[in-house]
Amino acid sequence: MNAVTTDEKLVYDEATDSFIYQDSNYPEEEWAKFDATVIEGKKIYSIGGWSWCWSAEEIE
Repeated sequence: MNAVTTDEKLVYDEATDSFIYQDSNYPEEEWAKFDATVIEGKKIYSIGGWSWCWSAEEIE
């Protein structure tokens, strides 16, 4: 049997209407939580917003 495991996962929490980015490399209190926001009548979740960026090699 082949099994795939991951240290990271995104989980929806119905009780708080939010998504939680769980990463077993960090303590639970440091996991990112993305709450719902209603904009112009549409519910959105800013998953990843302001929490990461791309890195690139500088071009000379």
